Amino acid sequence: MRDGTDPLINNNTFIKSRNAAGTGNVNLIRANSSNLIELGVAPAAQTYGFCPVGSVVAFMPGSFANGSNGTYTFRLGSANTVAAINTLLNTYGWYVCNGAALNLATSPIFNGASRYLPNLTDDRFLMGDTTAGTIGGANTMAHTHTTGSVTLTAAQSGLPNHDHYLKAGGSSGIYAGLAGHIDNPIDRGTFGIIGGAKNASEAHNHGTTGAASNTENRPLYMQCFYIMRVF
Repeated sequence: MRDGTDPLINNNTFIKSRNAAGTGNVNLIRANSSNLIELGVAPAAQTYGFCPVGSVVAFMPGSFANGSNGTYTFRLGSANTVAAINTLLNTYGWYVCNGAALNLATSPIFNGASRYLPNLTDDRFLMGDTTAGTIGGANTMAHTHTTGSVTLTAAQSGLPNHDHYLKAGGSSGIYAGLAGHIDNPIDRGTFGIIGGAKNASEAHNHGTTGAASNTENRPLYMQCFYIMRVF
């Protein structure tokens, strides 16, 4: 970290650098007693420096049991919760993006009423664009699949005129029950044959519509905290 002059290190705490005017030193960064990277107390000139105010980064303060993302154990902070991470990081200007209202005199963004952190705790991802702040999309999508409904003419079906025959025993009983439902009965012997001519000219279709359902449409993911630098 050089600006044309040698960097100054004060008791191995903050790494410092000359300010723009060359009249003093500016605290840049250090590893504090908790082994966390800590930015210096930022004057106005540092708002857009090493990590600009408004930066949003993924934060995962723990480790996994193996290289296949086995059991996760948090290592920094008192718990794997938003509240614990805020307690850990707020002093250094970082807040979990949980949609909370924030009013801090030291923040150039959240220094007034009705100003809220972005809410990135609802399974939302960040998408690059030419402007910031627009939201959209959904994790599941209700939808149906409808097959085409086509009515076939006789010529399109390719089926010739044909009969369907059914043997029925005797001239009463089963036969009597069936006769009223089959066109043109043609025989009533002891093993009479009942038949009815059916041709291919009757139009019909095979269209169908599936029931609506919500389907998960996200790829593989890993949860983390999104934190934002506010001062």
